[in-house]
Amino acid sequence: MIKKQSIYILIIFLLAFTMLFQPTRGVIQKTAADFFYPFFSLVLKIKNIVNQKVLARKNKNILSAKVLELQRNNSKLSAKCEHIEALLNENNELRKLLGLKPNPYYNYIFAEIIYRDPLEWFNRFTINKGETDLIENGAVVLARISTDYPPTKTQFGVVGRIDSISKHTASVSTIVSDQCNLSVFIPENGATGVLTRGERDGSKCLTKVSYLPRDLIYKPFSPVLTSGMSSLTPANLKVGNIMEEKDSAAISVYNNLFVEAKLKPAVDLNHLKTVLILVKK
Repeated sequence: MIKKQSIYILIIFLLAFTMLFQPTRGVIQKTAADFFYPFFSLVLKIKNIVNQKVLARKNKNILSAKVLELQRNNSKLSAKCEHIEALLNENNELRKLLGLKPNPYYNYIFAEIIYRDPLEWFNRFTINKGETDLIENGAVVLARISTDYPPTKTQFGVVGRIDSISKHTASVSTIVSDQCNLSVFIPENGATGVLTRGERDGSKCLTKVSYLPRDLIYKPFSPVLTSGMSSLTPANLKVGNIMEEKDSAAISVYNNLFVEAKLKPAVDLNHLKTVLILVKK
């Protein structure tokens, strides 16, 4: 037992003694490094594998978040593009509408038609402006007319009048409706009358001007304008033209008292989308 302890002590002493010499110490360190390398490399490999898996999982989460963010951004961009396209269309329409000469006593309010009852298609429609936009009952409503195609000049004609209002919408009675009584005059002969009622002939519609003087001459195609007798309606807005004689007695005498003339509206009431409302300043 004592001999074994002596041998161990001797071996330790020799190792410690050899470590004091640089050449011997270098050889021992290299030998130990080579001996323990497989163990150290295994630990490093395991550590690298774990790090790669954590990084891969982290990258997947990051990529998933990025994909979701890109999808949200794409949705926002698509919505913005649609909004911009709608604004461009509205801007183009407004540019055409701005061809109307400014009036010192009235403001022009742009509105879109949001509802039309098929049974009342020519008589009534609803617009997207109301009390909050300073619309008032009786205000005259205009729309653009194209004299030719493509249009070279922007003109406007009377569509009807506001007959009821809510906070954000308003109902318009057209000039072919019985609810739209409008004072008009004929510049060619100076006659004044009142729009009273309308008729429909298939896809066409017309309105009638009543209470015209009997002693005047009425010619076909004569323009009919607003008289301006109402404070809500400026003068000289085009309403339509007197129809031809062949169109079922365009001019007739009513009860031997006054003349009644059939009128073709200046605006195509069948294809309305946007209108202008004249509101007093």
